Amino acid sequence: MSGNSNIKNLDNLEKEIYRLKLKSRQLEDRFDNNLEHLQNNYGSMIRNSIFQSKKESQPVTSSIMDSVVNNEKLQNALNRIVNHLAEKAADGIDAVIDKLFKKKD
Repeated sequence: MSGNSNIKNLDNLEKEIYRLKLKSRQLEDRFDNNLEHLQNNYGSMIRNSIFQSKKESQPVTSSIMDSVVNNEKLQNALNRIVNHLAEKAADGIDAVIDKLFKKKD
């Protein structure tokens, strides 16, 4: 079912709620995987987006960039930023889920 027009009885409603909960879990898992990938690869992603040339053509620039990207303080700061953004996104997703599944009084 993919819409309210197919809900004609309580059984269909329960099936639709179950389907939406499964979809929510799948989206949450996908979000977690994407966030983990970002946290594990943000250094190389930044380097690749700023410097699109190969390492062999500019070894000095690459070594300087590697030193900057691999700096522990910078990584900690970026981790805090990513974690803050992830928490805000999770809060937003929770709010949407609450609105979708909140029982009407």
